[in-house]
Amino acid sequence: MKATAPSLPPPPPPPSPPSSPAEAPHATIPSLLHLLDVPGGENLRLQDLVERARQKLGVSGLLVAAQDGLPLAGHVPEGLDANAWSSFGPHLFRKLHLEDPALPPGKPRRFLLAFGEDCFSFWNEQGIYLICRHALKQMTPEFERSSALLADGLARYCKQHASAA
Repeated sequence: MKATAPSLPPPPPPPSPPSSPAEAPHATIPSLLHLLDVPGGENLRLQDLVERARQKLGVSGLLVAAQDGLPLAGHVPEGLDANAWSSFGPHLFRKLHLEDPALPPGKPRRFLLAFGEDCFSFWNEQGIYLICRHALKQMTPEFERSSALLADGLARYCKQHASAA
């Protein structure tokens, strides 16, 4: 009697990509709202979402800026200039060549500047910048994960609403 190997079912097909680029951001907006504990159906402005993100992260300042350095929404601590914050991030990304489209996928689009116990974290997600002022002691793996998810979600929110306008 000849032994035969049991047959395995075929592997599942790979997930299909979105049929248009505009579909991709829609999938992450609910996850952003869930991450920020926003009840379903609540219509919030970008400023409201940024303020919720700032509170969730427990940071003293959080700003969303466009690729040209224009501030879109945020909370900047007293004594600091929102325009300076918003233009500084894109400028540094260009100087450090972190915007280069030739960078391999998955290349970090984030950097950190520390000044004693104060830090500024900068993210570039799809040409939308998130600039965050926080304490050095907040730099935990959980903070990094949460802030990266929020940067991605807020960038997708901005892109979706810009294309809808």
